[in-house]
Amino acid sequence: MQAVRPALSSSLWAREYLLLFMSVLLAIMLNQDMPCERIADIVSKETGIRVTRQTAERMLYEHRHLACCRLPIKIELQDHHKRARISFCRWAILKLEQGCGFIFTDEVSFEQENHSQAPNVTRPIGSNRFEYSRPPTEKMETIMFWGAIAYGYGPGPHHIWKKEIPAEREHLASILAAENELDKENTRVSREFARISGTGGFEYVQKLNREVQQLDREEPSVIYVQEKEAPTRVGI
Repeated sequence: MQAVRPALSSSLWAREYLLLFMSVLLAIMLNQDMPCERIADIVSKETGIRVTRQTAERMLYEHRHLACCRLPIKIELQDHHKRARISFCRWAILKLEQGCGFIFTDEVSFEQENHSQAPNVTRPIGSNRFEYSRPPTEKMETIMFWGAIAYGYGPGPHHIWKKEIPAEREHLASILAAENELDKENTRVSREFARISGTGGFEYVQKLNREVQQLDREEPSVIYVQEKEAPTRVGI
């Protein structure tokens, strides 16, 4: 026996039906950060009732006390993040007292000749207007600007260069890939020679093994720890 869905003319039934599905989908939203638009789409498909984003947000707000908002891009600072920042500032103050300096850098890109509307161009009367036309959007260039500031120095150095076009980026990527493959092959060959007795690599590895074994016999309980001068910056 197939269940018959009541007539959709009953606004009360439709409201309760939607609330039921919103409650079921609530756990999905909390576990997967599902936006209200996605919940509204699922409810619309399951019930056959058109549900807008505003309706989903209002029902979540009124009946589940949930508000839809944009997710933050940066992570929330915890206590260990704040302690790391304070520790870094103390380290930086000591460095400043010792005469050291810090350089802060940043870069930004500018679109050259990127107009939303065609600008007016001055040209001689009777000249061919196509000789003074603007380049198409896909041929417009991007200019990169890099600058730096430091206490006691200014205005700081800056550099301006043009961003690579897609063809140049592909060419540089192919060169880098070829260099990486060559380095991998050289590493493989070096490892193979290091396993062959009588080669320089084999003698070098044997020498390192003898030195390590000698250190273990002389000071077996010593643990070598390499400390960093500056504390680690977490969550910055």
